[in-house]
Amino acid sequence: MDPLPQFDDLIAHIESANPGATAVQHLVESVGLATHLGELADHLVGHFVDQARSAGASWAEIGDALGVTKQAAQKRFVPRARSEHHLLGGGRAKSMFERFTDEARSMVVASEELCRQSGHPEVGTGHILLALLEDPKGLTARVLTGEGAKPDQVRASVDSALGPGQGATTGHIPFSTDAKKVLELSLREAIRSQSDHIGEQHILLGLLRDEKSLGAQTLAELGIDRRHVERDIAS
Repeated sequence: MDPLPQFDDLIAHIESANPGATAVQHLVESVGLATHLGELADHLVGHFVDQARSAGASWAEIGDALGVTKQAAQKRFVPRARSEHHLLGGGRAKSMFERFTDEARSMVVASEELCRQSGHPEVGTGHILLALLEDPKGLTARVLTGEGAKPDQVRASVDSALGPGQGATTGHIPFSTDAKKVLELSLREAIRSQSDHIGEQHILLGLLRDEKSLGAQTLAELGIDRRHVERDIAS
């Protein structure tokens, strides 16, 4: 395991990156670096919480490992299915959403519209996948086609898995816990690739990362492998 960066190393990094900067400019850079390290640490812990849950660990065990109560661990790492605010509203969700590219932001909005048109009670990972496929020339369509899954085939499978809705609805539609998790994982994928912004590729990888979600399972049944998709996006 590589050693953690030392305090003096971080100071030297900031000063050497812009040697002509003023003290105040160095201060601004230090705040940005500190924020990045805090976020990175937060998502690192989140990654291993997900791994522990997949391995069968209880929330009580995870809470003990984190030094907090079971309830505190769940509150921190389980996205609420129905929050008091819209997904695009205040707080952490809004801060994350501001990092989405215009294209990715449009896809998130489109997933809600597709859900509304279908008459489903909440936006799920299936709706996110359908939104990713709306552009026939988009990255998702190209990557999945390259992996042997034609967009029309994927849409048909998702529609079948979602089932019939209750007719078009109006007003606010909440995002499901799984859908919120996928969007959180898309941020983690952006951090993993050292990107300041969340793009379509990060949403697709976040969806595939949540293997128990409807969207990921639908793609798995069609023979889509996350590691192959990662390779295709990187190439």
